[in-house]
Amino acid sequence: LTIPGSATGSAGMEAAFVNVLEPGDEVVVTSPNFPPTTEAIRALGANIRPVRLEFDAGYRAAAGAFAQALTANTKLVSMTTPQNPSGVAFAREECEALLALMGEVCPDAYLVVDETYRESVYGDGDVPPSLAGLSPRLITIASMSKCHGAPGLRIGWLSCQAPALAEQLVLAKLNTVISCSRVDEFLALEV
Repeated sequence: LTIPGSATGSAGMEAAFVNVLEPGDEVVVTSPNFPPTTEAIRALGANIRPVRLEFDAGYRAAAGAFAQALTANTKLVSMTTPQNPSGVAFAREECEALLALMGEVCPDAYLVVDETYRESVYGDGDVPPSLAGLSPRLITIASMSKCHGAPGLRIGWLSCQAPALAEQLVLAKLNTVISCSRVDEFLALEV
């Protein structure tokens, strides 16, 4: 299920966090990450366990970094691909391996992947496919603003396969932004 037309990708991300997290929950977050991601998690009273992505390692997680960060209490893992500011993208296989590890360590946790820059490629490079649909424990987030060069269009969306969570996210959208500006929606379709 894709939940279109949140006011922004950030609003969709916050709706996902509100519907998954409780105060005191444990969240694994790659760093660097989109700063509002960590602030939204902190605002909900969740505890952040960072996985540092270092310049010297090409912004790749060190071997075993996720295995060391995940615990049975982990409720959510958040990452951005491609990352900002590095531009490094996680391969589909890396995400599949992370989901498999989560299935062993914290099977009820969700993986939230911000794919806002996914369609930004160099030259004539192929746009990688979305990770949406990879797992019922995966939520993807994207928006028009960055990769389409349309920061004034405040249009974002979530994708999620978990029916109960998708229903909660639709309700959250209807109880907050209801709908986006028709002008924004029209322009987004044109872009």
